[in-house]
Amino acid sequence: MPLEMMRCPGCGADNSTKRAMCYKCGAILHPPVPQPRPTGTLNDPLAMSVQVVISELDAEAEAELADLDRYPLAEIVEVLDNRTCPLCRYLDGMLLDRRSPDFLKWALPPHINCRRVLAYVSSREVEIGPDGKAVPITPDFVEPPEELVKEFGHFITDPVTDGALRVMAQPAGRDFIFARVKDPETDIVTPTLFWRVEPYELPGLDPGIAHLRPEQWMGNKRLRRRIERL
Repeated sequence: MPLEMMRCPGCGADNSTKRAMCYKCGAILHPPVPQPRPTGTLNDPLAMSVQVVISELDAEAEAELADLDRYPLAEIVEVLDNRTCPLCRYLDGMLLDRRSPDFLKWALPPHINCRRVLAYVSSREVEIGPDGKAVPITPDFVEPPEELVKEFGHFITDPVTDGALRVMAQPAGRDFIFARVKDPETDIVTPTLFWRVEPYELPGLDPGIAHLRPEQWMGNKRLRRRIERL
């Protein structure tokens, strides 16, 4: 059954409707509480001040989420559409114990261009049991069938090849899209990263992989349509 999602009114991150607080910024989701956002240009001192405050809050939230006692579980949240692979559909909504070997194995995306994110679950969150009483949320991860892992989980079966590309997607989307591009004149195929954010270093990446910054490909309609279909 597809996981129902809602967008955080504060930071825009997608959250499971089962959550009480946004996993990224901590905003209350039920009922939604509007959060301050910049309302002017970067030259507007007030807007810049608001941006600084939001950046500081994001840093504080990230530090808080690193506390395994306060956030012991992580929920796998997949983008469910016609591009989602069967392996990711199987994993969607499962809860991982962040101290377990399963978390080390499955926390990062299992294949290139995976759009999954993790939603950390507070130790204070509860669910309603069969008897109608509130009980603590517990891990429910079940190892995927071997045939799904072999067909779609190439980062799991072969962690060395293209391992540098195993990067967690951000709530707003993937940092980059990986594609093999053929030159129409020479027929030479070049592995390429189409960055959606400012490029950063990926240690261990093959030096033969090309990098295209957002402004280099998003303005090209043909390239953009092709990449957005991936």
